[in-house]
Amino acid sequence: MSLLNGVSREVYPNGDTYEGDFRRGARHGRGTYYSSDGSRFEGEFVEGKMEGKGSYFYPKDEMYEGEWLDSMRHGYGTFSYQDGSKYEGRWQC
Repeated sequence: MSLLNGVSREVYPNGDTYEGDFRRGARHGRGTYYSSDGSRFEGEFVEGKMEGKGSYFYPKDEMYEGEWLDSMRHGYGTFSYQDGSKYEGRWQC
C-alpha cells in the first residue's frame, strides 16, 4: 500500500473528510477538513495537524481565524461569537 502524496481526498470512518495536500500519507500543506458535526477547518497542515494560518468554522455560526500550532489556537487571531462580539488578540496553547 502506497502513502498518499500530492492533492487528494480522504474519507474517515467517523464521517469526517479531508481534501487537500498530503505528504507521506499525512495531511500536509493547504487543505480543508470537514467534520461530521458540521464544522470545518480551512488552512495549513503540518504532518497531520492544523499549523500555521487557518480558519475554523464552528456549527453555531462562530469562527476563529488566525494562527495555529499543534491543532490548537496559538498566536494572533480573531474569534467571532454567535452574538456578534469578537475577541482579537494573542492565543496561547
